[in-house]
Amino acid sequence: MSASSSTLIRGSGGASNITKICQNGDVILAVGPKEKIQVASDFLKHISPVFKAMLDGPMSEGEALRNKPPNSPITISLPEDNPVAMRRLLRILYGAGGLDLTFKELYDVIILTDKYDMTDRLKHFGLGWVRMDVDDNHPFDADFR
Repeated sequence: MSASSSTLIRGSGGASNITKICQNGDVILAVGPKEKIQVASDFLKHISPVFKAMLDGPMSEGEALRNKPPNSPITISLPEDNPVAMRRLLRILYGAGGLDLTFKELYDVIILTDKYDMTDRLKHFGLGWVRMDVDDNHPFDADFR
C-alpha cells in the first residue's frame, strides 16, 4: 500500500484537487461542498457494508460502476459528510497514516464510522485513542469550547 497524496487533476471542468487514497481508484467521493477523494470500489466494499450495498446492489451508484467506461471513475456525492473526517478515516483504514487525532477529529471520524457501519474496522485503533493523555497534546476540553 502506498501513502495517499493530493494530486491536481485537470478535466473538462478545469483543475480540481483530488486526494488519492488508492492510485487508479474507480470511485471519486465528492465529500462536503468541494472535497474529492479517489478510492477503489473494492476497498470501499471491503471496509463498509453500506458502501458494499451501494456499489454491488441495484442502486444508482452500483449501476454507474458496472456501466462505467474503462479508466473513468464514477463520482459518489456525499454532501452532508465531513470532508476532513472522511479523508482521515479512509487514510487510517488504508494504512496511510493519520492516527494522531484530536478529540474533535476522533469524534468526527466516529460519526462517519457509525453512518457507514465501519466501527468494527477501527476497534484495533480504539485502545490507543482511549489512552491518549489529556496533557499529551490532546486538549479534549479545548476541542468543544
